[in-house]
Amino acid sequence: MALNKQPGFGDKKMTRMNMLTTSLAALAITMTPALAQPPTTVDPIVGTWVMKVPGGTPDETFFAIHTFHQGGTFSENSTLLPSLVEGPAQGTWRREGNSYKLSFILFAFEEGVQVGYLRVRCVIKLAGDKLDATTEVDFIDPEGHAEVVGNGPFFGTRQKVDDAGSMVDVPLGVSQSGENSARAGDKSARLGRDTKSRGWSRFAMDRRR
Repeated sequence: MALNKQPGFGDKKMTRMNMLTTSLAALAITMTPALAQPPTTVDPIVGTWVMKVPGGTPDETFFAIHTFHQGGTFSENSTLLPSLVEGPAQGTWRREGNSYKLSFILFAFEEGVQVGYLRVRCVIKLAGDKLDATTEVDFIDPEGHAEVVGNGPFFGTRQKVDDAGSMVDVPLGVSQSGENSARAGDKSARLGRDTKSRGWSRFAMDRRR
């Protein structure tokens, strides 16, 4: 007469081990495609760029640092900040074929009071570590009315880890001829002078007349 074998401690232990092995195998299969995926491609424009924005005269030229973030956001600081006509900028960008579109906004000020916004719209071209763009600048009042106040080009170079820190091949405060245009005794006068910035300062003066 055959005896029915009752499951013992060893059998239960083997069952648990088999279940654990099966679960680990399933988890490994699930994770393998994710681990095998190539890293996300970084767009060539992503990074920090040192920009030069030419003005009608050398005194109206200013510099800016542009950072294009992966995912389509943008930030800017510029040498216009001490003049108190505008604040730092934030915006968004996207690639369109062989060029990029960028739109950013910043607060506009008159005598320290915020009176609206500036919106800068750009079409950008890249050539390696060089960038150039055309722009159009709108002033937007508190009621949301927009008016074009300026336009023009800007250009720059990519900031690299081992860069010496030059500002688009022209150090800040030094003219193309190499003559120092930023003498210490002239500093306060330069900061108080109308920068014309992106066309906003000239427009602001007309608004006050």
